[in-house]
Amino acid sequence: MNTLGKVLLKVTGILSIIGGVMTIIISFVATGSAQMLTLSMGIYDAELTIGAVILLISGILLLALGILGIKYCAKPQKATLLLISGAIIAALSVASMILTEELIGGIIGLALSVLFIIGAVMNKKSASTPQASTA
Repeated sequence: MNTLGKVLLKVTGILSIIGGVMTIIISFVATGSAQMLTLSMGIYDAELTIGAVILLISGILLLALGILGIKYCAKPQKATLLLISGAIIAALSVASMILTEELIGGIIGLALSVLFIIGAVMNKKSASTPQASTA
């Protein structure tokens, strides 16, 4: 088993979980801000509400990616699932950068996704290469 791929998946999985939890918390703060604006000033900010919902979905997906990475980092047969999951999160990070013009968060998400994909590819290669016997 390629230990570098396993370690890379585990580390990026942990960072994804941390980022996902932080994103979910920020989405609740944004939702609360939108509700306070509506209640106190009678102003309904649809963009803030939609942005909070998108943040919540992104946080949940990032959290799920991290959990998958940690759970399956030692299972090379699950490398394809991890590869596809990482690619989806990478595409969403690029879309987020384009739509929201939030570059720092998008770059961090994209970097984590790329490292996650690299770890999945390493695991996939280690599953396809025959292991040397210790006889």
